[in-house]
Amino acid sequence: MYRISDETLRVNAFARGGAVRAISPHYFLVEPQEVPGLAVYIMRVNGEYMKGGHTGKKASSFAARMKSEFGCLRPVIAAGPPYHGTGDPWQRLVPLMLVVPGAIVELWVKSYTDLQTMRDDEEELNDFYRGLWTREGQPGWKPKARRRVTVHVAAGAGGGVKVAKGGAKTGAESPRLKRGVWHANKHGQGTKLDACRPFFARGRTRFFFYSADRHEPRHVHVERDANRAKFWLDPVRLARSGGFGAAELREVERLVAERASHLMEKWDEYFSVAD
Repeated sequence: MYRISDETLRVNAFARGGAVRAISPHYFLVEPQEVPGLAVYIMRVNGEYMKGGHTGKKASSFAARMKSEFGCLRPVIAAGPPYHGTGDPWQRLVPLMLVVPGAIVELWVKSYTDLQTMRDDEEELNDFYRGLWTREGQPGWKPKARRRVTVHVAAGAGGGVKVAKGGAKTGAESPRLKRGVWHANKHGQGTKLDACRPFFARGRTRFFFYSADRHEPRHVHVERDANRAKFWLDPVRLARSGGFGAAELREVERLVAERASHLMEKWDEYFSVAD
């Protein structure tokens, strides 16, 4: 589970959409803003990404969706602990927070014009951030198998790079890499990520760029098994991480710092060509 900052949300065209406030152990207030049409929303608590969702194919308003989602929790809370509901994370875990007076769930929202893009971006948000209130954030959850369409760049001798073209098949038919594809493009709409660039590897640890990240400051993504991190490159500093221990992060940061100049050159080279 990741923290997600106001800056990251705004860069990706999300705006504040209201809040849900716990008033007493038996009452909470849902205060969403009116946002008509298709939308993806994010729920955040104390800076932590908790859940993403969308307004559905019938394009019910964001406000109506929030009142419906949180409304189904009222009978669960009224029944008292332990909170089971239907057994999903939403009905098991959210009541634990809503019975604490003063607790606040921040709501952020982004409008869409295309149904499929909305659905895809919501899925990819939860896949990447794995919030506590989602199925993706539960122990044992496994992402769907998918095809990665990519240009593979592996570390060559002497720290150089060698390029191998083609897609790496990891399962199903989807041509999109289902992670982190929701960055805003110059038109303010969600971009579809059609490539990632692995620039070097150390054992099972991969260091790579996402092609949709062109509008962010230069940075590199790091992945080892289920552990992930993101480092800004100028200067080198940790942006976010999930799963890595403190010692592992220090080692990863050292590797990034050693190659920062090279990575910044490759970032500039790749995104200038992509333009």
